[in-house]
Amino acid sequence: MEDLLADSSVHACIRSTLDSEADIELDAKMGFTIVPGAVSALDVEVLDPAFAPGTAGPASGGWTPREIIQLIIEALPGLNVVAADVVEVLPALDQAEITGITAAEMSFVISSAIVKHPIGDK
Repeated sequence: MEDLLADSSVHACIRSTLDSEADIELDAKMGFTIVPGAVSALDVEVLDPAFAPGTAGPASGGWTPREIIQLIIEALPGLNVVAADVVEVLPALDQAEITGITAAEMSFVISSAIVKHPIGDK
C-alpha cells in the first residue's frame, strides 16, 4: 500500500471492517481522501408485484413506482450520495420485462436526483 500514489489510485466499494481509527489515520497519512457519503440502494421487492413481478420475493401490497419516485425526489437532494444501485431484478421471472423497465426507470430517477444535486452542492 505504501508504494501507491494517492493521485493515481482509487479504492472504491471496499467491503471490509475498520479495525480501529488507526486505519483512517493511515489512509490520511498515505494521502487518500475519505469521501463521506450515503449509498442509495433500492430493492425492487418493495414494489407491488404488479410493477415488479420478476423478483425473488414478490408480495402484494407493495409500493407503486410513483410512491418510490416521490420518496427519491424528496429524500436524495439532502444527502451526499456517492453510490446507488437497484437490486433483486430476476429476468428469468420477469413477465414482459415489467420489472426490468421499472428498475431502469428507478435507476434513471435516482441518477437524475444525484446529478441535479451534485456532491458539495448545498
